[in-house]
Amino acid sequence: MRRVDYSTYSIEELLEVKQNIDPTSENYPALVAQIEKREGEISVSEENKRESHLNLAVNRVKAIGYLQLVAAAIIPTMIFMSGDVSLGTAVITILLTLLNLVAGYTAVNALTRFYWISILNQSLQVVSFGIGNTVLNYSGLGGINLKVTLAEVSSFGFAIQFNPGFSYVKYTGQIAEQFITIDVLGVIFIGALVSTGFWKKFDKREISD
Repeated sequence: MRRVDYSTYSIEELLEVKQNIDPTSENYPALVAQIEKREGEISVSEENKRESHLNLAVNRVKAIGYLQLVAAAIIPTMIFMSGDVSLGTAVITILLTLLNLVAGYTAVNALTRFYWISILNQSLQVVSFGIGNTVLNYSGLGGINLKVTLAEVSSFGFAIQFNPGFSYVKYTGQIAEQFITIDVLGVIFIGALVSTGFWKKFDKREISD
């Protein structure tokens, strides 16, 4: 078997060979020796990869945070400029504005312990429905919505919508179209928030250890 000079291999190449090489191979001892010799480089490379992955995840959450801050500005503007606003609508608008403001601020500043506020905000937006005589919808800016129409023959619809604000309407009779809408983008945002919070806590735990 041809002897391999592993000293010319990059860190990535060494680790790839290690995963695939047969331990009984004549080149295995030379590979192990080279990996041990370059252990410091490997540690730095792995740390850089982990940091790059974490930074990418944090930047995704920051993007979600900026969207929430934009929602905090747009929601009250659109609702209060729409005309007569009831006291109940005004109170809910202020609460949702504050929710988006705090959620956005904590996400943009990567305050992991407060990610739950953004998760709560996004969770409230995931499901909208029109069932019986009630229609309920809340959206920060809009979403990528999967709509299921409930009827004898159910149907599915998919739409990208821009509809900041909320609505709660209770009719005297049953509405004609019964539906449930799932905001797919909201689900993705929640996944990004949960996973980033986990990785940041995991990273801090490893450093402390």
